[in-house]
Amino acid sequence: MRPPISVDSLDRYARIIRALIPNADGVSICSVDGIPIQSLDFAGDAELLPAVERLTARRPDWASKQQFELQSAPGEERSLLTAGLCDVHSKVIAAVAVLTNGKAQRDSLAPLLSCVIECVQHEMVQDLELESIADELMERYEELNLVYHTEDQVNYFRQGREALESLTQNCLDYLNVGLSVMILKDKDITISFNHHRNPIPNAKFVKSHLAGSLYDWVFENSKSIVVNEMSDPMAVRLLPGVPCRVLCCPILDSAGDVVGILATANDYAKTKFSNSDKNLLHVMARKASKIIVANYDPLTGLMNRGGYEHFLENALTHAQSGDVETCLLHINIDQLHIVNDTVGHAAGDAIIQSVGATLESQVRDGDTLSRLGGDEFGVLLQNCSFANAADFANRVCRTIADTEVNFESRIFKATVSIGVAMMTSTSNSVAQVVGTAELACSVAKDQGQNRVEAYRVDDADMIRREEQMHLVAEIQRALTEDSFELYCQPIQSLDPDNRTHHTEILLRLLDKDGAILAPGNFIPAAERYHLMPAVDRWVVSKTLAMLSEFDESQLRAGMFAINLSGQSLNEKDFLRFVHTELGASTVPAKCICFEVTETAAVSHLAKAIGFMDSLKRIGCSFSLDDFGSGISSFGYLKSLPVDYLKIDGSIVKDIVTDETSAAMVTAINQVGHTMQLLTIAEFVENDSIKSCLTKIGVDYVQGYGIGRPEPFAGRLRELMLSSAEVAS
Repeated sequence: MRPPISVDSLDRYARIIRALIPNADGVSICSVDGIPIQSLDFAGDAELLPAVERLTARRPDWASKQQFELQSAPGEERSLLTAGLCDVHSKVIAAVAVLTNGKAQRDSLAPLLSCVIECVQHEMVQDLELESIADELMERYEELNLVYHTEDQVNYFRQGREALESLTQNCLDYLNVGLSVMILKDKDITISFNHHRNPIPNAKFVKSHLAGSLYDWVFENSKSIVVNEMSDPMAVRLLPGVPCRVLCCPILDSAGDVVGILATANDYAKTKFSNSDKNLLHVMARKASKIIVANYDPLTGLMNRGGYEHFLENALTHAQSGDVETCLLHINIDQLHIVNDTVGHAAGDAIIQSVGATLESQVRDGDTLSRLGGDEFGVLLQNCSFANAADFANRVCRTIADTEVNFESRIFKATVSIGVAMMTSTSNSVAQVVGTAELACSVAKDQGQNRVEAYRVDDADMIRREEQMHLVAEIQRALTEDSFELYCQPIQSLDPDNRTHHTEILLRLLDKDGAILAPGNFIPAAERYHLMPAVDRWVVSKTLAMLSEFDESQLRAGMFAINLSGQSLNEKDFLRFVHTELGASTVPAKCICFEVTETAAVSHLAKAIGFMDSLKRIGCSFSLDDFGSGISSFGYLKSLPVDYLKIDGSIVKDIVTDETSAAMVTAINQVGHTMQLLTIAEFVENDSIKSCLTKIGVDYVQGYGIGRPEPFAGRLRELMLSSAEVAS
């Protein structure tokens, strides 16, 4: 708060009195102890201040009187007319002394001075009210500034502990207190700052009480507490002997549960904590909550990916300069999905918490541990060689495997796969280093799980997996940017009277450099990382969209085969997606044939049968691709409601020179016809193979000898033109 009356205001009041009492010889406004603050000597003979000084010497308490007094010094013609100048609470804050000459003048000035003082006090009351409003606005401004500044801190900081430290320091600065403390017991975090100019005595003693019964009270009651007096019953119970005022607010997590406290303390000589102070601390506590939610995992209490990545950035900077050896562990809990699916996610969460606690007990001071999400953890090992990091990872692997997890009277054991990578001066980015650790972890899972793999640039498995990871990024980019392209290959009927055209839809990927990748280059990566359902959705939608540009009459003479993966057959919502797409399209369902490999169909037999039955009911047909490559092909064939049997090309390509291959193709063709299925032979690369297949009686042929893959858009226009000619 500013002083109740300023020197500038007193000067203005002195001039008002001078204007309203022109007969006065001078006016002085003094402090309550008689010291002149502002004086105007109208007569110019410098008698005012000496007279005030003499009056003060004679009557030391004259300026504290509220009533008017007329006093003259012995032997002086001039005398002083005095009155107390009071604030809104009738408290004397200054005294007015008017120098007069002669009794008559004094008598006439007294009522006038009374009126002037009343007017001045009224104006002063208004000034004080305005000042009070200004002070309140200033407090609101500080609150808004704090909100803005702290919000900026939350957006800027992504490193957990450092953000909380900055916020606790802000409490000290903005609230102008002697001590600020943040305590997060579950995270073993205590942050405190003692004011360097105005510290709280025995701050350690104060903090111990804040972390004790006061913390427990806030945790239990989930509300703030203000203790301004030592005699307060709450102070006696919660803060016995603490010689300071305390303001404390709870810090909540995203679920509204108390996870810590934010407290400030001030010496008893300072002003009491107000509602404004309480509001400001609530603002800070809410910002602390945001930082915690943004940087810490609610299940394990460990740092989350956002905070972890900040430490990785700092570590990479030091590694690139060659200052320290730094290693990274990527840890994945093995087969956690089985526990989630069979017992429930609560059991899976218990395992995650157990693994997190074990990791926390193993890491050194200065290491950084994070739960990255799901079943993944990351550890940043500072000042750690590659060999020591691998030893540490193996020790962690064994410790977790030996740990029992108790959940609802059941005992579980978990294992982890760990990938180790090193940050070096040649490391380009955090993403690259993290990618190598993930790569090594993936190899560890493939090689049996419950093991550690260290990333080495010359390891063949690492090289192959790294290539796949690159392809995964390309596939995801293609899905986002629509960078796939449809190709097609004709399927020719060996019946000269059959005028319909069959076409298989194929897929190509345009990489970021414009190169065209064939399916054999990217489909294995898509299958490995379960991206095939997304790819198949793109193909179905794109094919139907392109076919919808033509009339139903033009499409009647065609059959368009779309390949589906086993992953799509097994995906819960894929069948509904296909029904929705076909229902929204103008393309007749009878023009669409879905190709499913024998392996995929047999691996998901029940789902494959249900999928086929559902779509066949609306007119779609199905082709069983690569038939003859499995060891139980004929045994499963009776169960699958397919329309076409596509003979595997590895058998077809040698039928001219190999009697066994020819016999196998003949047998498959006969079985297919017996089951009233149409047969298609793949890998027909020349007229000799085609001629042999014609003699066997195969219905359709496909291969480079019939037609090479070409962009679907151009071929589709040609097909529609030929369909129009046939129709005419």
